[in-house]
Amino acid sequence: MNKSFKKALALLLAVFMVVGFVPLAELELPTASAASTWGGSYSNDGGFYGSGPYYISTASGLAYFANTVANGTNYSGQTVYLMDDINMANISFNGIGSYGKYFMGTFDGNNKTISNLNINISDNRVALFRNTENATIKNLSVNGAMIVGSKAGTAVIVGYSHLQLTVTNVRISSANVTGSNYTGGIIGETDQKVFVTSCHFYSGTVKSSSASGGIIGQTGKSSDGTEIKNCEVSGSTISGTSTGGIVGNFNDDGTLTIMNTSVNATVSGTSYTGGVVGRQAGHGTFSDLIVKGKVSSTGDDTGGIIGMIQDDENTFTNCINLAEVTTTSNCGGGIVGWGGSGSPSQFTRCFNYGNVTSRKYTGGILGGCKWGSGSGYSNTTECANFGNISGDNDTGGIIGKGYSKIIRCFNTGSVTRRTNGSNNCVGGVAGYNCDVEMSYNTGTVSYGEDAGGILGNQGRVSYCYNSASVVSASNNRIIGNSSSITGTYYLNGISGTAQGTSKTQAELRSSSMPGLLSSTYFCQDTWGINSYYPIHQWWRNNYFYFNINFNANGGTASGSTTGTRIYGSTISAPSVSRTGYIFNGWYTAASGGTRIGGAGATVTAGTTAGSNTCALSLDKNNNRANGNVTYYAHWTPITYTVAYSGNGATGGSTASSSHTYDVAKALTANGFNRTYGVTYN
Repeated sequence: MNKSFKKALALLLAVFMVVGFVPLAELELPTASAASTWGGSYSNDGGFYGSGPYYISTASGLAYFANTVANGTNYSGQTVYLMDDINMANISFNGIGSYGKYFMGTFDGNNKTISNLNINISDNRVALFRNTENATIKNLSVNGAMIVGSKAGTAVIVGYSHLQLTVTNVRISSANVTGSNYTGGIIGETDQKVFVTSCHFYSGTVKSSSASGGIIGQTGKSSDGTEIKNCEVSGSTISGTSTGGIVGNFNDDGTLTIMNTSVNATVSGTSYTGGVVGRQAGHGTFSDLIVKGKVSSTGDDTGGIIGMIQDDENTFTNCINLAEVTTTSNCGGGIVGWGGSGSPSQFTRCFNYGNVTSRKYTGGILGGCKWGSGSGYSNTTECANFGNISGDNDTGGIIGKGYSKIIRCFNTGSVTRRTNGSNNCVGGVAGYNCDVEMSYNTGTVSYGEDAGGILGNQGRVSYCYNSASVVSASNNRIIGNSSSITGTYYLNGISGTAQGTSKTQAELRSSSMPGLLSSTYFCQDTWGINSYYPIHQWWRNNYFYFNINFNANGGTASGSTTGTRIYGSTISAPSVSRTGYIFNGWYTAASGGTRIGGAGATVTAGTTAGSNTCALSLDKNNNRANGNVTYYAHWTPITYTVAYSGNGATGGSTASSSHTYDVAKALTANGFNRTYGVTYN
């Protein structure tokens, strides 16, 4: 090589080292790692050594954990953590444990997701956790699951629970669950105390021959009872016998408590079908519940909230049904289809907006019951029906067949006997055998051998009014077939045999009318929400429901982004994520607005209604039960600091640069240099 060529080469090398690397493209920032995908085998991924706690980071690690439980390790007193998202790749999985082998510890999903879970076993107790005892499952999402069992106890999370079970913050989406008996979206069967809180089942199906529930198939075998709070089932289909949007069948012992929970689903069954519970055979407390969608059955006992109450006392407070309720058989109700012969149940401030269709015993709140004077009367207090009620024998706007007291209730929907005939009773408020006090009807009553604007037949009526016609009936009475009618009025000119005291339209709308009925409980309608006829004091006190929406605002939500809640009840915001961004919280506007909280924020539906007086302004279009609110996720893009290394440079420097995710920016120009000594031969 000659000297001139060597000199040129040395000069070129020196220039290159001074200039260094100048990027020609934008900086590409790191992205999130992909979920671990299962290949069908198991191995200890490093998290199962010593005495715990234990950690699962891979799909094969989850399979390893399942194998340890199947071989007799129960993890009692220990916690197992899921450290990363896992993709089970729809490969057949046998679940955690086996028949007779119980998981007894705590499984903390750490807000991670298991996806594409496939469990198909011809056996009892088929689920992610096949058997548990005194276990806790929490903070876990399952997205995409196919669960099939041939016997009892099939679900996504727990097949069978012995002793106590606690399930908290579990979200299931796009899951199909099929079993023979006791099949649930989250839990198949339990035998003792159960706590389920802030759990959700979205866009899935649950199907079995007996006891199907969106959350639990069957529960309630002990006196300890079951509690379900702040849960939601939406966009799903639940079907079977003893079918409920939340619980399919609650057995004979204990107390079932369900609070602040919503259902927006298609619930269908062959008997004992309810928007929340199919068959309820124990004591129960139900409050702040709301049902949307459709509830239907080909058999007896179908209700917007509960299909059938067997014999124990239950209480219902602030329960709303918006679903259509239909059965081709008997006993259909907007809240409860049928009540058995035991202790009577109590209804307070429950509302039905859905149309209800049945044969015998049909009502906007209660289809019918056998509760009688021997066990005390059921009280239905300050309840209302807005749906159209259609049935055969014993049909009423509030109750079809009673042994009940109806106090300060009203009906605005039409009440119709589907075909004219004998031996049937139809009433604007009650069909048969109810005492009706301080209530009113504004819905047309049609057909029936005994038809009345307030009561069809048998019972007492006091301090009520009817402003709607009673038409096409054999005995069409303006008030009803009752031997005791006190302080009761009707609008002059409506059809039907006159009863009570006639009032002109002006008189019925006047300021003096509430005093004739009871100024303590009635007030003048100066807003026109009831055609200016008297309304109840309690009704103007803002008992409505709200549609609450969560907008991820560029991110991705884990679970449902909508929910419906009753005034004063709460809903938890979904978890959200966005690659390259930090979540700042939920706000009242897409940009700006007021922050309501961070991850898992709790939102209370509605605002303070004001004092209990008639001075509060109301929506004259009677739409005050339709409130809508949207909350928005706010994000801050992640900022990265890029430092530069000379990597052997002999001089110069390059300042660090700051880069924001998803914003184009060139790297800092190279300032390093490196010199070489050249020796000439």
